[in-house]
Amino acid sequence: MTKDEKFSVLTGSSIVLYPSLCIGAAGGIMAIACVLPERCTDMIRLYNDGNHTEAKALQMRLIEPTIAIISRCGGPGLKAAMDLFGYHGGGSRLPLLPITDAKIKEIEYIFKNAGFL
Repeated sequence: MTKDEKFSVLTGSSIVLYPSLCIGAAGGIMAIACVLPERCTDMIRLYNDGNHTEAKALQMRLIEPTIAIISRCGGPGLKAAMDLFGYHGGGSRLPLLPITDAKIKEIEYIFKNAGFL
């Protein structure tokens, strides 16, 4: 790459979207965007508008839901969360198994507690 060529850096985790923007990332490719696409674009807009207080607050609200569906439940958790928000997450494919009803209720509680449901 020559000094005249440019490229963009994207984060792969919504947990660090705001700090990534602060150090020069252009955006992110984040699983939580399948569930909360508007909130992810809000984060970028807030940052670009210089509204760091609201961007940081949104960042903090995204952490627990992201951990709940991605880190704890993986793909099946993401699909369940999509279903909760009216998207079609659908069932999991083997070797992944669907999550339990108790886990779905936990995911729903976490999203409600974060103010997204």
